[in-house]
Amino acid sequence: MATRLSYIFSFDAGGRCVAATLAWFLVFCVLAGTLPIERENYYSLPDAKFSWIKSRLFAEPCASVVFLGSSHTWTGIDPAIIEAGNSNCGKVWNFGTSWQGRNLHCVFARDILDRQPIRDIVFEIGSTEPVLSHRWFSRICRSGDVFTVATAFVFVNECFKVPEVINRNNQSFEVLLSLLVRPGAVFLRQFIPPVYDGSAMNRTAGWDPKSIGESRVIKEEVAPLKVYSLLAREKLMMKLYPRGRVAELYAFSEIARSRGVRLHFLFLPKRGAPLPDSGFVSLLEEMGDVWIPDCSELYRAEYWHDPEHLNSNGAEVLSRWVAGKLVESISKH
Repeated sequence: MATRLSYIFSFDAGGRCVAATLAWFLVFCVLAGTLPIERENYYSLPDAKFSWIKSRLFAEPCASVVFLGSSHTWTGIDPAIIEAGNSNCGKVWNFGTSWQGRNLHCVFARDILDRQPIRDIVFEIGSTEPVLSHRWFSRICRSGDVFTVATAFVFVNECFKVPEVINRNNQSFEVLLSLLVRPGAVFLRQFIPPVYDGSAMNRTAGWDPKSIGESRVIKEEVAPLKVYSLLAREKLMMKLYPRGRVAELYAFSEIARSRGVRLHFLFLPKRGAPLPDSGFVSLLEEMGDVWIPDCSELYRAEYWHDPEHLNSNGAEVLSRWVAGKLVESISKH
């Protein structure tokens, strides 16, 4: 490392060239940071669902209930059924997107609260809290979203390559780099037309139904239902700093509480996943309601499109159950 640095800052031709390149790069980043950028331009991405979310956040009157999560939510929650099952529910939007990553869900949630008078936010949860960065987080986040305790945990996790987390690449370093180059890139995005107008999603309020006829072969058998067994790092976290396990959600819950927004946590994992452990559930209950459906019913093979996603029949069953939970919540408040 010392040899490389001495080369870069040496006075030979090669060193001067590298130093000049770095200097111009930093100048570009500083100038790009002064560009006038509207928040909605951050959502101008080559992704159909993001185009649809952008139109809801920045153009239309808001819904009363928003669901946030991965493709499990995207394919598993039918807003029309929930609206029909509760006359006091109001408009429902499904903001589920492909891939896991709590940091992106919380960015969505903060942008919602900044612009819309929302009443209920429902976060998807699995057997435990994922510790990874969403692949689109670096394109959407603001600088303040990066310098948080929750993001620090993600950075450490990815640096040490925790084996149980499957990530397509190291998102942490991409996030850090994007803090420098993103302002210029976001400024240019506003001149690029959206790749998709979202008309199909308009008809389903963001839900992506998986038809039964397209379903892949799903084995009827599923492993006996168990409770999630904590990893060594999670056990250590529960002893030293329990809230660190849900740091991203906890930070957002403080904002939601100050705005009078109710939080709910819906267990919506892949088929056959173990139930959340009691410690995880207790942490979530400090922030809102925890909704765990009857998995012996939900895990039936005829309700699944593939091992990860419900089909339209499964979405109907789950959505009717969720509608009932919302009725209970509204009646209590």
